[in-house]
Formats: sequence, C-alpha cells, structure tokens
Amino acid sequence: FRSPANQGEFVQGMLSGLSVGQFLKRDELLLVLHPEDRLATVLDRLTENPHAILPVTDCEGRFLGVVSLEEV
Repeated sequence: FRSPANQGEFVQGMLSGLSVGQFLKRDELLLVLHPEDRLATVLDRLTENPHAILPVTDCEGRFLGVVSLEEV
C-alpha cells in the first residue's frame, strides 16, 4: 500500500526512463496562438483544445510562451 505522499515518487520512478518523444502525436494538428491574434481567435482555439492551454509562437514558429483559458 502506498500513501498519497509516496505516489509522486512511485510515478516518477515509473516514468524516469521515458522521453517526451514517446508521447508525441505527430499526426495531430498542433493549435498555436500568435501575438497578433484577436481575443475571439484565442477563445476559439482554446475551446477546440482539450488541454485549455496553448503555446504562443512567432511568425517563424519560435516558442514565446503559453496562454491558458484561466488567463483569458
């Protein structure tokens, strides 16, 4: 029996040998935001996204930050 206090250690041990690449879904369209996007666009994309958080990229695809539904 593991207490909730030890569950974090258990999960960390289970996942320690995995890499992010193993979780990538290359065939999925990645929704992103751009600094010039209007609020309506931001809300549309956030509601289309099951994670309620989206990356913000510049016109060359460089990561700038994230926007979450809570922030809007």
